[in-house]
Amino acid sequence: MNATGGPAFPCFDGSNSFPGMTRRDVFAAFAMHAILSHPGQPLLRSGDSLIQQIAWQDTAEYAYAAADAMLAESLIDRTK
Repeated sequence: MNATGGPAFPCFDGSNSFPGMTRRDVFAAFAMHAILSHPGQPLLRSGDSLIQQIAWQDTAEYAYAAADAMLAESLIDRTK
């Protein structure tokens, strides 16, 4: 498995392979949804308009940081 966690939804139709999104992308999408669904969390400042509150680059960075943490956690061997 690579740093992206490998394909999340690979598809094969005989001779063609479509890797789909990576597990990292899927985890980041879920994290992004959670971040944006809970206004008032660290990304938001009181007194700003909603448009001003959302710093998209920061939000994406937080989402991918959460995805990386989920991938790292999923690779821990708990059978030992």
